Amino acid sequence: MIVACFIGLFVALAVIGAIKMRLAGAPKIETEISRIEKRVERSLGESKVSYSVFVRYSFNGKEYEAPLNYYHAAMRVGDKIAAYVDPDNPKRLSAEGGLWLNLFFCAMPVFAFYIGFITLKMGLRAQIRANPTDPPQSP
Repeated sequence: MIVACFIGLFVALAVIGAIKMRLAGAPKIETEISRIEKRVERSLGESKVSYSVFVRYSFNGKEYEAPLNYYHAAMRVGDKIAAYVDPDNPKRLSAEGGLWLNLFFCAMPVFAFYIGFITLKMGLRAQIRANPTDPPQSP
């Protein structure tokens, strides 16, 4: 439970950073998908497929390639995608169309953190009720 709380909090903070970058007036640029990597993870006889999208772009006269952290099945190498770039760290991007997706992924970990916290609190209360200790008696 505690691990779920911390994972939810970490993901929420990362997503909030992407949203904050947009709201702070990060420059909008055009990127081009340079590659899409497919990963297959096998665990206990099941396979999980995930994709990583990398884009190429120019910013302040320099060329960059960075992960987009967003994937859609219709994406193809060579597609143009609008994104916001962090001027202080040009390898950090946020896809233009992903604002609502970012908000959704921000809300879910916060919700998971809340549920984990409530579950932990209820479990501790139940344990205390099941094993009450008598306060020390004064002579």
